[in-house]
Amino acid sequence: MRHEIPFPGPEVLGRGLVVGPADDLPGVALSWPTITIDDTALEKAADTAETLRSWWLERTPSVVILAVPFALLRRGETSDVAPHDLSPGFTFHRDAIHFLIWANRYDARGGELVWHHSDRAMSLGAERGTETDVTDSTGSSFWIDGGPRHPVPDLDVIHVNQVWGGSLHPDRVQEWVGDIGLDASQHAAVHHPGGPARIIAPAGSGKTRVLTERLRHLVNDRGWDPGGITAVAYNVRAAQEMKDRTSDLAGASISTLHSLGYRIIGDARAGRPPVLEEREIRTMLGGLVPGRPRAGEDLLAPYIEALAEVRDGLVPPGDVEMSRDDVPGFAEVFRRYRAQLKQSGAIDHPEQIYAAIEHLLGDPRLRTRYQHRARHLLVDEFQDLTPARLLMIRLIAGPGVDVFGVGDDDQVIYGHAGADPAFLIEYERYFPGASAYELSTNYRCRPDVTTAASTLLTHNRVRVPKNTMSGRPDAEPGMEVLTSSTSELGPRLVNDIERLLTEGRVPAEIAVLTRVNVGLLAPQILLSDAGIPVQSVVGVGLMDRSGVQSAMAWLRLGHAAAHGEDLTQQDLGNALRRPPRRISPGLRGVITSSGWQLDRLSVFASDNDNDRLRQRMEEFVDDIYLMRDAVDGGTTRDTLIALRDRVGLGSALDRLDRSKGANPVSHGDDLAALIQISHLQPDPALFERWLRDHLTRPSAPDGVTLSTVHRVKGLEWPAVVVWDVTDEVFPHRLSAGLAEDEEERRVFHVAITRGIENVIVLGADQPPSPFIEEMTKEASPDDAAASGVAPSPVGIEAVVGRTVSWQGFRVKVTSIEDTGARVSLPTGTSLLIRWQERVERKGVLGPLQRPPETPRPSVDDELLERLREWRLRRGAADGVPAYVVAHDRHLESIAAARPTSLDELAECDGIGPSRLERYGEEILDLIDEP
Repeated sequence: MRHEIPFPGPEVLGRGLVVGPADDLPGVALSWPTITIDDTALEKAADTAETLRSWWLERTPSVVILAVPFALLRRGETSDVAPHDLSPGFTFHRDAIHFLIWANRYDARGGELVWHHSDRAMSLGAERGTETDVTDSTGSSFWIDGGPRHPVPDLDVIHVNQVWGGSLHPDRVQEWVGDIGLDASQHAAVHHPGGPARIIAPAGSGKTRVLTERLRHLVNDRGWDPGGITAVAYNVRAAQEMKDRTSDLAGASISTLHSLGYRIIGDARAGRPPVLEEREIRTMLGGLVPGRPRAGEDLLAPYIEALAEVRDGLVPPGDVEMSRDDVPGFAEVFRRYRAQLKQSGAIDHPEQIYAAIEHLLGDPRLRTRYQHRARHLLVDEFQDLTPARLLMIRLIAGPGVDVFGVGDDDQVIYGHAGADPAFLIEYERYFPGASAYELSTNYRCRPDVTTAASTLLTHNRVRVPKNTMSGRPDAEPGMEVLTSSTSELGPRLVNDIERLLTEGRVPAEIAVLTRVNVGLLAPQILLSDAGIPVQSVVGVGLMDRSGVQSAMAWLRLGHAAAHGEDLTQQDLGNALRRPPRRISPGLRGVITSSGWQLDRLSVFASDNDNDRLRQRMEEFVDDIYLMRDAVDGGTTRDTLIALRDRVGLGSALDRLDRSKGANPVSHGDDLAALIQISHLQPDPALFERWLRDHLTRPSAPDGVTLSTVHRVKGLEWPAVVVWDVTDEVFPHRLSAGLAEDEEERRVFHVAITRGIENVIVLGADQPPSPFIEEMTKEASPDDAAASGVAPSPVGIEAVVGRTVSWQGFRVKVTSIEDTGARVSLPTGTSLLIRWQERVERKGVLGPLQRPPETPRPSVDDELLERLREWRLRRGAADGVPAYVVAHDRHLESIAAARPTSLDELAECDGIGPSRLERYGEEILDLIDEP
């Protein structure tokens, strides 16, 4: 082998060699590990890339025998698979193989030794060296390093990232000269040698400072080209803060991830498209969504939510449609909506990420351009990434995966959007070779708050274990946990806020936080009535929500009946709707066609010849009498409780709240909020007007902040009151299962760590929130997180129709075979995944397992036929296709179960709150027919 360049170079650089199948190896390389890149290696591209990456990361001199055409790998990969059919772990493995082959290896094909990075440097003005790779114009000698980028002691190096970025500026190896105010854990993270890194940053630990100091360190201290560094922030406010802190640096890109996606789309389309507002989105959707809205119904809102679920969560449209009952025909709506977006040349907000991913998947040159700008990628608030955002980051990071991710798995509170603590817990899975750091000091909170938060979080199993200390060890205790009776909760809040103001706080230094927005109704009214200015968050729009509308209608019916006034058509319609009455549409139409005196309505109900209808009508009339008696001489609170418990509005709203959407809204919380403030206006006849007057009061910009916890992550106040820390609020009553319970605990943790000096936890003593005790009692070792990873599942069952991720692709199980599960790929082809092969579902990896055999329930064929006939009639009456009313599998589930109540019907496949409310009574009547 002929060569006139230094070979094999310094041992510390770990350079390797690329040869052809017929080439001889130099003697020094005979003992090096060898891999042949042929068709077989490319068929197992993931395994091949993993081997090459391990050698590159460890700087292991190795030999690649290149037995496929060079152009085959040089040509960038593309994928026309829809992003929603990919997982965030999707990888272009052949691109990775190409990068890992050539990043740090000499080219010895054909018997002549070439170091291509030197050729690139010479094109920039360098000269070929004799003892080193190159010399610059001053005569200084340098090695060009193609390994993972980190300081190389005792060698003068220019990294390949500089050279291929158009610069001969050498990497500097010197002591860190940044802000000496950083603590040891912050210093370690900022001074990370190189490559991907996960920085766990608990509340108040200075994550933004670490991120900006890391950027400054790379540019100022190490001399890295800022044109190859990109930093992304979660929102515009955070991005601006990063820019302000690094205003002395020029060239590095700092933006939100959505802004970056928007630039990618603009580059791909040779012009940045307009971004639609919600009004324009609704106009576009209006012509695509099947069905007609009923009075007071927002037919489009579930579809807007579902559109986001597909594009943020990377959930296939068909799966979204099948998982919820309020978006019939969604898969087709999604296809047509995106087609109209493309035709119009516009995008909406989620499209900034989703369409950017499409362009990155389909255009290797575009992908390479952005990878060159993000050779070193810094990501703020990593815990808030959705699957789509994580996939976009990985595509931009490229094969080098040099991602410096800063976040806190204990602050993952956007699970409804797809955020997952596993993204941080299993960081190295997404960014191989990553180092791990933990910022260990909370500088925001007093020691007792820090201890309480840490103790609380021991009860979560799926997390990275931490040992967070307070940065204010000498500070006095700042947390007060106050419980009282429900009736005393409001006065206690007012007293606590007044005490804080007396102690010198101004209103803008105080925040009142709780779990859901309507839960702020009581604090808003109580504080406003006490003369304390507040930033109002609950407006008159509350009166239009389903639960509030129904409650007000029943109050008005009770008042009208008590005073001998007509029961209005609108109020009767609302009352018949909630709770549902199983009264036929025709009879419902008669009742709501005009106003009624209660006695006349009672006679009308009693005169019905149909025993079942007469009974249902009489029950409805009896409930109006009940409300009449409650209103007449009773208090608002007693009346609302009677409405909730005796009339059954509470259980009706509970059924409505069994939403299968990504971010369910609790109508039951609305009724609870009304009851919570009802004692402030005890006369039920005056309650509605009193409430409207309070909801229209102007907000005070400099008043006490009222907010849900989800809106304030990253913010802080001198004093924080966490309001209504009561069971079913913290944790929320709709949470179910380990993952949701743990997220609720993280929400509460975020709340108490917003306070700098004062944290007041205020809740009712019956029933108390379990989190109050958990702040003082650590979990037992058996319950606490021990390994920092999610518990390993026994297996992931292969259920026909279920979607799982396999090697980065979302595949759907189509059949169960003896040796494995047959699945369909997004391309339309099918393959067999063998039992025990690793797949992913909902962020968890596990072996694919055969599902247990369960007997199929027998279907009542006669009932099924009647259900199909009813579906045709209902679809024709509504002007929608039959499948919009119900799918065949939904009818089969009903015909097998033969439910006798709305609660039982809700357990049937595909029957959620929307279909239950629209069709539930008709279906039960159909089942009752002889």
